[in-house]
Amino acid sequence: MITKELVDESLNIHRLVDCGNFDLAYQQSVVFLEKLGKITVKGENYFIVLGNVAGGLVDIGQMSNDKNAAELGFKLMDDNKEALAHVQGESHFYYNYGNALSNKISVNNPHDHTFQSIEELVSLKNIYWRAFRFASQESEEFQAELSVNLANSLRSQFRLSEALRYYDLTNRKGLDIPQSWVNRSAALIELNLVSSSYSIKQLKEIRKGYINASVSKKIPPQWESFYLGRIAQTNDKIEECVSADGETDEHDDMLTQQEFDTLSAYRQFCLINYLTLSEHGLYCPCVGSSTDNLVISSSGVTGDFIIPMEMALNRFKSEFSLARHLYFEYLYPQDTDEIKEECHFLELHNDEILGIDIEKIRTAFRLCFGILDKIAVCICELYKVYPPAKKGGLQKNIYFQSFWQLDVANRRQRFEDIKSPGLLALYSIATDLNKDKGGELAFYKEWRNGLEHKFLVVHKSDKVEDLYQSYKLIKDILFIKEDEFIHHFGQLIQITRSAIFSFTFMVRHEGKKQKKENIPYITNELHMKKYSSEPK
Repeated sequence: MITKELVDESLNIHRLVDCGNFDLAYQQSVVFLEKLGKITVKGENYFIVLGNVAGGLVDIGQMSNDKNAAELGFKLMDDNKEALAHVQGESHFYYNYGNALSNKISVNNPHDHTFQSIEELVSLKNIYWRAFRFASQESEEFQAELSVNLANSLRSQFRLSEALRYYDLTNRKGLDIPQSWVNRSAALIELNLVSSSYSIKQLKEIRKGYINASVSKKIPPQWESFYLGRIAQTNDKIEECVSADGETDEHDDMLTQQEFDTLSAYRQFCLINYLTLSEHGLYCPCVGSSTDNLVISSSGVTGDFIIPMEMALNRFKSEFSLARHLYFEYLYPQDTDEIKEECHFLELHNDEILGIDIEKIRTAFRLCFGILDKIAVCICELYKVYPPAKKGGLQKNIYFQSFWQLDVANRRQRFEDIKSPGLLALYSIATDLNKDKGGELAFYKEWRNGLEHKFLVVHKSDKVEDLYQSYKLIKDILFIKEDEFIHHFGQLIQITRSAIFSFTFMVRHEGKKQKKENIPYITNELHMKKYSSEPK
């Protein structure tokens, strides 16, 4: 039986963890588990207390790098999955289970990951996605903490645009979650390494994260000095760059806001919702992010493939901008009554949403999948990794989520030979959409097929009513509620954006590998395409 004394003891263990007294917290947890082991009748209260202790052990393992605590916490969760999910709720359980699993990752430095070890991170990411899927009814603070851990998982797989978005969404809430600020700074440092570019504003944003973490009331006291040291190091780097570039290190948040206010409502929408294709726009909404100016070409890249890959990136940006604009027009409808009246529909009382507005999202959904498949084709062309067809030869139809086939022949080693952060990120994104990899978004492929080849009905009500049985004769109709369709399109356009950034960084990385020392190169200067509004 769970007594009040046992409950008080478990709460005291959590207080020790909060105070940073990890060694004593672990020792008392071990003693506490011995007491729990003597209980023969295991009801809900037993598993509630057990789950709390397991979670505390996982926290100890993470915060003090105590492998014994981490392993014990994971084993308790793994051995009691069903019971803990029942008493904690699926979202809380998978959140805790993901935290426990994160302690078991064998490779800590993302740059040391291979196409074999990345599978550990894929499994962890899937667990956090699952927790996120069940979290809509949870408290704001829990959702924020889950967002941070999901972002950490994405960051470890070089999915930096997505990770930065989740950190920013958390920080916007004004909650005291220092891990969000610290890991946002870590993501910006990683962005500098992966993108081969930086700005003084980027360094200031890195410093901002350490400042906010250092004043948090939720960090162990001994951590404050560490963050103050990071602030000092970043200040030195900023001063060095200011001297070299002639800029000033002034507090420019007000200027950034003023520049943001001058942008169009549409561009503000893109920045607020993390839908830009601008590297500067990943961390700053100033006038420097007013266009989608993402390009592959940068200092130090070379190779015959650069221009063809820029052509592909142009196409991705063009199609993405249309998908994004259709999304904006759906969310903020313009005065298009005349267009809407051009098409009349029979009233079949079947709850189907028809017309130009919903077709915008249906079209945008198809565009995003098309971009992803084209990225797969570019990977195959750049690295000559077309998958084998079942009857010999090469596959003609290339699909982003499934072309990798790492366990066929020697393909995993082939991908390892061409590995880069951008390529690993693209593989991680593909696993989200791959049912065989446990991808939580694998059903998007079924939706895409429904849009392209079958009937996919978007409806308004919770339950479809079909007064005249209009759906009776057609098999395999997919029914999706409107708000669910819009929610998931919002997720799809985010991973499409992430894939475009990762594609760019991947090609850049390859272009830098091609450059050889002490060989003169002729610069091929490329300019932004100009458009004329004059009629032809």
